[in-house]
Amino acid sequence: MGLKVLKAFLTVCKTGNITKAAEEIYLSQPALSRQIQDLEEELGCKLLNRHTRSLSLTESGYLFQLRAQEILELSARAKRELSQQGELGGTIVLGVVESSVMKYLSRKIKKFREKYSRIKFHIHSATGDELRKKLMQINWILPS
Repeated sequence: MGLKVLKAFLTVCKTGNITKAAEEIYLSQPALSRQIQDLEEELGCKLLNRHTRSLSLTESGYLFQLRAQEILELSARAKRELSQQGELGGTIVLGVVESSVMKYLSRKIKKFREKYSRIKFHIHSATGDELRKKLMQINWILPS
């Protein structure tokens, strides 16, 4: 069973009709019907109750619908992660004192994020003493 078959099954679930689903995924109705039958044979259970003009999911069909959605989401996530492999990512935490420098800093952060979209910024605004105290609490070494 491939991802295309899972997508086809989910389209049938969504439309409740083989003909409409076939049109939506640009497949002939007989070909889609055959894919669903082959899927049911492969899984060893009936997924759909076929009615005169519509379909409904069996109990097994409901379970398989959930799993098919999970599989497709996992596949999409894996593709995203692999396409971003090697890209710089993470969070930069900045402690800043509010001043006229904030406009300059925000422009620089914007420019940086355009180049490195997976980098997130977490900005803490406080007085110098408050920021120093916060850094001391997390055991960072500060210059004297």
